[in-house]
Formats: sequence, C-alpha cells, structure tokens
Amino acid sequence: MPRRVQKGRRGTRTVELCIQVFVLSIIAYSFYITTVEIAYKWLIIYRGQTISGGLYLAAVFLLISLLGRTYASLITGRSTHSTPRYPMPDKDDLTEPYECTTSDGDLVTCAKCSGAWKPPRTHHCSTCGVCRMEFDHHCPWVGNCVTRARMRNFLALLLLTPLAFSVSVIPIYQPLMQQMSLALRVSRHDPWANQVWWDWYGSWIFFGGPFGRWIFGTVLGFRILKTQRRADLPLLEQPSLRLFTICTLGLVFSLFTLTLAVWTIKDQLRGLTTLDAMQEKRSTQAPRLICIPSNASCSPRAEDNSEDEIARCKAGCGCTSWRTPVRSWSLGQLAGYFGKTASRSTAQSNVQVAKTQPNCLG
Repeated sequence: MPRRVQKGRRGTRTVELCIQVFVLSIIAYSFYITTVEIAYKWLIIYRGQTISGGLYLAAVFLLISLLGRTYASLITGRSTHSTPRYPMPDKDDLTEPYECTTSDGDLVTCAKCSGAWKPPRTHHCSTCGVCRMEFDHHCPWVGNCVTRARMRNFLALLLLTPLAFSVSVIPIYQPLMQQMSLALRVSRHDPWANQVWWDWYGSWIFFGGPFGRWIFGTVLGFRILKTQRRADLPLLEQPSLRLFTICTLGLVFSLFTLTLAVWTIKDQLRGLTTLDAMQEKRSTQAPRLICIPSNASCSPRAEDNSEDEIARCKAGCGCTSWRTPVRSWSLGQLAGYFGKTASRSTAQSNVQVAKTQPNCLG
C-alpha cells in the first residue's frame, strides 16, 4: 500500500477517533446531568416531586443508556464486521445467475484486497481499508461502516437521539427558557459585553451570522451571571452555562439525526442503500454484467406476461433472448424470472446479461 494512502488513512482514523470520544463524552455528561442534577437533586430533593422525579429518572436512565449502548455497538468491529470470509467459488459449479466482470463469466474480485472474491452487494471501503458485505455507507460520526447487518442499530441511534433529547428537556424547558432570557438581557445591558460583542460589526458575520450573534451573546450573559451563582442552590435554580451548552448540542444533534433518519428510511423503503441512491443520481452508470449459467433453472411465471414482454423459457432446453433491452432490467426482475426472490436492495441496479455459454441468454 502506498505510504500516502497509509498516512491519509491514519489521519482519517485519528479524526474519527476524536469524534467518537466527543460523542461518548456528550452522552456520558448528558446521563449525569439528567439523572443526578435534574432528576435527583432538583426534582426529587429540592422540589419534592418524588413520583414525577422517579418516572423521569427511569425514563432518561433507560433512553440514554440504550443510546450509549447502541452507539458503542456501532463503533466496534471496524476491521472485522461484515467482511467476506469465503473462498473463491468455481464458476463452473454455479447454477444461479451471478454478477460477473467479463463476458467469460469471471467473478468479481477486489484489487485492493489482493484479488479476494467480492460476493454480491460487497463494496470496498477506502476509509476502513476492507470490503464490506451489503455495504450502505461509511459514517464518520461512528467511525465505521454501516451495513445491512447494522442498519437496525443505526436507525435506532438516529431515532433514539431526538427521543432522548425530547424526554430530557420536558421538565426543564420553562426554567431553561427563563434562564436564557435573563442571560440575554444581562448581556445586552452589560458594558463589557457591548464593547466586545454587540457593538462589534464582526458579530453579524462570525459564529453563524445574525443567528449566531444572539447565541454567542447569550453565552456571554451566562458568563456574567456566573459570578452570582450560589453553592446551596441546584443547577436548575440559577443560570447555568453548562446546562445551556449541553441542551444546545442536544438540539443540534437531534435535528441532524432526525433529518438523516428520514432520508435513510426513505431510501430503505425504496429498496436502495445510500450508495445506490448516490449512484442513481449520476447521469451515466456503467452497466452491470449478469452471467446466467447454462444449467440455470428457469421456469415460467405468471408475471412474465407483463408489459416487459419477456419471451418464455423452458427449463432444460436453453433460454431464448429477451425482446426488451436488457439494460432496463433490474437484478430483482432477473432473479424473479428464474423463480428466486431477490433482496429489495438490488431492485434498482441496471444490468446486462453476459453471454458465457451456448445455452445462456445473450
């Protein structure tokens, strides 16, 4: 492997490792804030709401623990999960249609993995440096690949994040808004804050533009109010920059993961992986070759008499050619014609039929 590639991969791995530590730190600190500071010290001890505090404690404990466990399951196994560990099959022994690379029916191999066999729906991840079976995409937020085997956990992570955030802020929404309003008023009337931020023209440009101007101004207000904090009061009874920061990060992550969840579910319902959806948007796509062995079993099906106008074939007598352009055929239609059920993830892939043997389609 070239030294430049190894160096770039190590750099990417370092960045993703920092992201993993950052996300785990947010989850761990959120767990502490919600269970200790909000549920126990504020709701149960300070306000005496034993029942509601206990229910809130149980809910956030379950949701955030499940969120952390799900995230941990996605960041592990970077070099081992969903990697093909199968020997190269003999193409003369195959009896089902399969994807090939040449008109001679050669099986697909990976040049980056020393010519190892790539089973159907396998993709080489250049970031991880391995081939993944049923590859969907590489996610830098988990520092790992998302495959079909891990799609359930990935969607759970995307949906648990906004759910856990929403449940966590239910009892603190009103006092948090009051703290933010107070911090903003203090910041607007403080001479130092006006000099370094509000009167500076750069506040309209940097830190998110006009919207970020008000957020950073609120942060300055929390900093000013920090000098007035009392040690005998819980976190929710006085302005807290820590609480404001963790809630802001939670809101940003919740909106991001919810948007990503909708996008991912939409592709899944269409039978597409993220990689398929990206390739679908390309104006030109290389046709995929499908080899049909001479001893492939094909039987007429009722749906063969559809608008595709497929010529019927009879098992054991060889197959006639189709009257429609084979590039318009999908892998799902092709496998269905031979009496097999293809996975929905293959339903949108354009194919060509490779003529390999006298009794094969061409």
